[in-house]
Amino acid sequence: FYHEASVLPLPAERLALRAAEIMHAVYENILDRIERRNYDVFSRTVRVPTPMKLWLALKTWWRCR
Repeated sequence: FYHEASVLPLPAERLALRAAEIMHAVYENILDRIERRNYDVFSRTVRVPTPMKLWLALKTWWRCR
């Protein structure tokens, strides 16, 4: 459902929604990690390492420019 709800904004809207798109990329990465752990969120905290967050932010920022 998460992927189906994801719709890229129109080019004119991308600049205004850049921060939201970056947050979307990070949260999507968290969801991917949860899925890879077979939804075990109780044994360890699911987190995105800071370097990966930076990479996702830069990649998303570039895509939204």
